[in-house]
Amino acid sequence: MYKAVLFDLDGTLADTFGDISNAANTLLARFNYPLRSREELLAAISFGRREFVERILPEGTDEEQIQQVFTAYAEYYGIHFMDTTRPYDGIVELIQKLRAKGYRTAVVTNKAHPNAVQMIGHIFPAGLFDGVWGLSTLPPKPDPTIAHTAANALGVLPEECFFIGDSELDVRTALNAGMPPVGVSWGYRPVEILREAGATLIANDARELEAILMG
Repeated sequence: MYKAVLFDLDGTLADTFGDISNAANTLLARFNYPLRSREELLAAISFGRREFVERILPEGTDEEQIQQVFTAYAEYYGIHFMDTTRPYDGIVELIQKLRAKGYRTAVVTNKAHPNAVQMIGHIFPAGLFDGVWGLSTLPPKPDPTIAHTAANALGVLPEECFFIGDSELDVRTALNAGMPPVGVSWGYRPVEILREAGATLIANDARELEAILMG
C-alpha cells in the first residue's frame, strides 16, 4: 500500500523554465558567451545549478571562469527565480486530493535548498507538503540518499513512496531508492528518455497522474 508521494520540483510541480532561461542567457551575455537555445538549456537542467552552468558554458572554459559565471548566475537567479514561475495546471488540486486521501507529500529536488523552500512557500498553498528537500549537504539525485532522507522523515518505507519526476535523473533516483517511478511528459525531457531510464508509468497531465496514484 502506498502512503507517500515524492515530487521533483522543476518541470514536474512548476514551470520554472522562463526564469532559468532568462537568468542563464542574461549571464552568458554579460560574460560575452553565446546565448543558448531552449533545447540546449533544457538538456542542461536537472543536474543542480553548478553543473547547469558548466553545461551551458563553452567546452574548455577554465575553472576560474566557471566559478565567476556560477557565482553571478546564483546571485541573479536568487533574485529573479520566481518572476514567471508557476505551478502546472491541476497540480495544486491533485496534491490536495492526495492529502485528503491520507497521503504524505514532499518535494525532492536538485534545486538549491533555500530557493526550493522559498519557491514552494510562495507559489503553493500553505500545508500542501510535509517537507522540502533541496540541495545542501546531501548528494544530488540520482543518488538515493535525499529520497531516503525524505521517506524516513515522513515515516514511510521506500517501497511505500511513489517518486514523480520529469527527467531521467528522477527515474534513476526512484529506482536507486527502491521507489516506483512515475514520469511526467509535460516537463523538460522527452518521454523516450524517461522510458529509457526505466519509467514504465508516464502521465501526460494531472488527471492521468491522479489516476496512476489513486487508481
